[in-house]
Amino acid sequence: MFRGRLSRTKRSIDAAAVAVCSVLMLSACGGSDSGSAGNDPAEVGEPVAGGVATVIQMGEPRTLDPAAMSNTYAGSSLLGNALYGTLMTTDVDTLEIEYGLATDFSSDDGGATMVLSLRPDVTFSDGTPLDAEAVKFNWDRLRDPDTASGSIGEASQIASTEVLDPMTLEVTLVAPNPNYAHSVIVSSMNWIASPDALQQGAASFDENPIGAGPFTLANWFRQDVIELEKNPNYWDAPRPYLDGLTLRASADTTQRLNSITTGGADLASDSNWSTLATAEDAGTAAEVVPMGGHDTEAAQQLFDELAAEGKPVSFTFTTFPTVENKAVAETTQAQLRAFDNVEVEVLDFPAAFARFGTRDFDMMVHGVTIQDPDHSLWSSFHSASEGNIVGIDDPDLDAALDAGRVGPTVDEREAAYAVVQERLAELIPGAWYVRPAPAVLIGDDMHGVRLSGLGAPIPDGMWLTG
Repeated sequence: MFRGRLSRTKRSIDAAAVAVCSVLMLSACGGSDSGSAGNDPAEVGEPVAGGVATVIQMGEPRTLDPAAMSNTYAGSSLLGNALYGTLMTTDVDTLEIEYGLATDFSSDDGGATMVLSLRPDVTFSDGTPLDAEAVKFNWDRLRDPDTASGSIGEASQIASTEVLDPMTLEVTLVAPNPNYAHSVIVSSMNWIASPDALQQGAASFDENPIGAGPFTLANWFRQDVIELEKNPNYWDAPRPYLDGLTLRASADTTQRLNSITTGGADLASDSNWSTLATAEDAGTAAEVVPMGGHDTEAAQQLFDELAAEGKPVSFTFTTFPTVENKAVAETTQAQLRAFDNVEVEVLDFPAAFARFGTRDFDMMVHGVTIQDPDHSLWSSFHSASEGNIVGIDDPDLDAALDAGRVGPTVDEREAAYAVVQERLAELIPGAWYVRPAPAVLIGDDMHGVRLSGLGAPIPDGMWLTG
């Protein structure tokens, strides 16, 4: 019996985009749903300071450089938020923006330019100022193709940046996007690291990552545990309430659940509907997009025709190390075994995410997560987007994505995204096969858990009892 509590991300998309919030197989792109978690303060009382919480993530990063970390529920979002804080977060019910290290990010010209205002007197953990120059350095670095960041799809929408004063950065976009703040929130653009520390090189930075988050690195025993300790100079005192965080990784959903139920962990990321149903002791079932039937003889005929034309079909299915993703790849391999043309390659999370940035894959599991439709859909499928990892190029799709981005009314945006949905159904950039359940499992003693962006836990408000 599960004794803890479950908080699942809430649906925050309109009807025009519902059908595209799912996991992709084949040429695929994207992320996860967003939401929030926590206790009713009236039930648990005021936060209590102290204690070290144990968190189970799906994977361990290869580096603590924010450019190489993924700001999603399946990535390193909690770790990034802990070390670097957040410029902004989203309200889980309304998708309204809540400010953190930033105090405003808005436009007065329809999204052609955005102005970022920073909270004054905030310093990195080494005492140096977090100012507009620091944000400019980080964002310019992310949009540089040589950095090979997984967030280049979001960062490359910037044409130029200009520091107006120590606390103000003006951003000129490649094309108007009044919803650009959401792209920042769901990417590593939301994490600002010390430029001086980054310039010391990867090895030095991993030993001593400098950010302005609620926690700092105490120890990192690779492939084992990451230990964080409270940042005594955090800008939002008395937060953080916890004295520290202990982060471990497991790609096994059952192991993550067992860690919660046995008291071995206080928080665990998950996206498996069956696990969440077990956690809730209820009958929640996975929703699977019907894939239709198949005709083996017709498939073989097509393979033979391509081979005769000198284009034999042979490909590698690259997947993440989770139990669920490996099962999907192995099932596909089994279904195609008669054709002897598919191999399965399992990569850890950092290596798999890197493949998206280089487009170095034949077939891969990925996903598109939608809050405001603009971020994921434009980034994943517009021909001008660096995040268009499948290389799709369709003028009608581009026009609809552009219209959805700048539409002045909900009705106009909904109409545009209906066209987007129709074009994706016709172009088939991937095989859509399931709607994921980005979530966190919460132990009995953990309180104050809140999610933002693509299922990113915000650690500064977490606290323990018991």
